[in-house]
Amino acid sequence: MYVDNRKKTSDILKQLVDLEEKPIDFLPQKRIELLENNLIHSIHFDKSKGVSLKLFFVIDNEKSRNYYQHPYFIQSVTDPFLQDKRIYIFLDESVGMVETNSSLLGFDAKILSGISPKNVEKKDSYFMDYISAFELRAEINKNVN
Repeated sequence: MYVDNRKKTSDILKQLVDLEEKPIDFLPQKRIELLENNLIHSIHFDKSKGVSLKLFFVIDNEKSRNYYQHPYFIQSVTDPFLQDKRIYIFLDESVGMVETNSSLLGFDAKILSGISPKNVEKKDSYFMDYISAFELRAEINKNVN
């Protein structure tokens, strides 16, 4: 989907599912440091914006049913520190999703955020991520059907 400006990941997620934000300060400091380290080493990290890591849980309702019932959502891979069996998302607006336990939701959010003609022309990292999300989403559909 071509767009002039890529849509914010948080806006896309709110279209796809209902979210509940939780503070991350209950996590062990080492876990937070690992997430922040992954974030700042992302090729999409915007140093000028700094780290703005947030934790969201996807509310299990009709809107999110496809993600909870999808065979690729495996509750056992949920982060043990969260002690919650719901779909979770660690998000930073400059990077997008840092981590989630729903690959399907991750791919859908990436696809719906769009791609600009400039990204396609340059074949930059956003373009490569976008194409990869389409390919992986198609592979998931093929394996499920």
